[in-house]
Amino acid sequence: MTDAPHHHADALKYEDWAGEMGARWLANLSGFENTIAPAGEALLAHAAYQPGERVVDIGGGGVATSLAIAQAVAPKGEVVGID
Repeated sequence: MTDAPHHHADALKYEDWAGEMGARWLANLSGFENTIAPAGEALLAHAAYQPGERVVDIGGGGVATSLAIAQAVAPKGEVVGID
């Protein structure tokens, strides 16, 4: 193992998301979220989030799942979404 910083040559940069790639992602976001919505709804029902819980939503894509979780854990819960 090494303490050297980990660098990926293919890592996305801010400029990638701020340009054409980011615009394409946003243009397709609604369709993507509609496609995965049934799976997300099933997972949300199974997880049975409760008010006051703190949740990390990993790989959530857009914000639809994180917002649904936030409604379930409101008013004192917290959600952090990471894609």
